[in-house]
Amino acid sequence: MLVPLRRENFQQIIPMVATGPQYAYYWGKPSDWLRRFLISFLSALVFWIIRSIGPEPLKELALLLICISLIYWLWAPVYWASMRNAKYRKYSYSGFWQGTVTNVYISEEVVREEITVNSKGELITIESLEKRINIEAKDKDGFKVKKYAPLRPIFKNIKPGIKAEALIISNREDLSEIDHISDLYLPEVKLWIGRYPYLRRDLFTQISEEINRTDKRARYNKT
Repeated sequence: MLVPLRRENFQQIIPMVATGPQYAYYWGKPSDWLRRFLISFLSALVFWIIRSIGPEPLKELALLLICISLIYWLWAPVYWASMRNAKYRKYSYSGFWQGTVTNVYISEEVVREEITVNSKGELITIESLEKRINIEAKDKDGFKVKKYAPLRPIFKNIKPGIKAEALIISNREDLSEIDHISDLYLPEVKLWIGRYPYLRRDLFTQISEEINRTDKRARYNKT
């Protein structure tokens, strides 16, 4: 099933400003926070030096840049998530897609490689592996969607046969060419599958419920 969505719904589901899950995604690990904090500190230090030795017209600007730099570690995730949202909001058309999970499997993928030296002085590559759950879904027209996410215990209830839903994005009004597909929503187990949380999930689930109610009424009226 593929149902075109109004532009206003699309812009609400993918908001201009980052959502909580999007902020958390870009907040990252402690190492990511530490890197941002170092950037904040070093940037503020550079602008402080400029303010100390620079000409008078630059001092007020430098003070503003110091304040912005000091909280870079805090606002950077909002900025990067909002920029990513803007990338998708530029598309003209979207649709609500619904299919059925056809396959579920676990894989291991290399997420990082680090070159180091062992006790013999030899260069070795250490690979960091991540276990992932992979979900394949298909609708009645044969359109296929595949998404993955880091493996979590709550995914154990996902099985072939349950519904899968997503937002699709296109620059064609008839949605015949798909440019992007959001993370998958599995309404029967209330789980999301995907690397990045594209959507305002509360609004997407509301639209999902409304479309499914309308579809049930239409089927009932045909009988």
